[in-house]
Amino acid sequence: MLPMLQEAGLDSINFSLHTLDPNAFLKLQKRSLHINNSINWAEECIYRTVKNILSSNKILNTKINCVVGLDTDSAQKVIDFCIKENVKLRLLNDLSLGDIALNNIKKLLKNNNAELIGHEITLISSSHRLDYKIGKYKFGVKCIRQFFLDSCCSDCSYMSTKKCLEGFYGIRLESSPLMVRLCLNKGGPPYVQDFRKFIISKQYHEISSMTRIVAEYLKKDAVIAEQREILKHLKNKLL
Repeated sequence: MLPMLQEAGLDSINFSLHTLDPNAFLKLQKRSLHINNSINWAEECIYRTVKNILSSNKILNTKINCVVGLDTDSAQKVIDFCIKENVKLRLLNDLSLGDIALNNIKKLLKNNNAELIGHEITLISSSHRLDYKIGKYKFGVKCIRQFFLDSCCSDCSYMSTKKCLEGFYGIRLESSPLMVRLCLNKGGPPYVQDFRKFIISKQYHEISSMTRIVAEYLKKDAVIAEQREILKHLKNKLL
């Protein structure tokens, strides 16, 4: 299947792998340990996922997304696996856990003597990735920064109550007929729209306008110097 997808034009693939431990996997899946063969089922799911990751990594640009939650043990085992097999990794914090998950990521970075080496901001998005290395192995940590769409977020109750977990992360496509999701927290217009309505919406025009502004910004000769200063500030903040 993978060679066929590669031939069709697929050049990268992401896998979700949050644990290699069957018991932890069952907790994530909210499946009881007392259900017949539950451990065997969990082991089989993990085995198949790992097998697919290793197969993909031979022919495609492959990355593992690992969500860090209430503990660090599961993520540490995933880190060790990625280092051993030389598979790209991105750590993500469980947004619902707030500082608990963020602090566990900090523990992982400290325990592994990870060194901050770079960062990447996705413009017109709340997405922000910090890049680290452990020895020669490089990996990323997803972060969320304050970024919102005025046409979508300005009157939202989640903003005033500070319950918004993600801001505007980007455009997600889902369902059939095709729908555009602009918000992780809410459903219905303008947060979720029919694709045909979206391309004539206020949100579409706001994103298009910002895209033009960003295109002009990226033409500036000073952009690289600006990013180096931001990275320097981040390093000083973490020391």
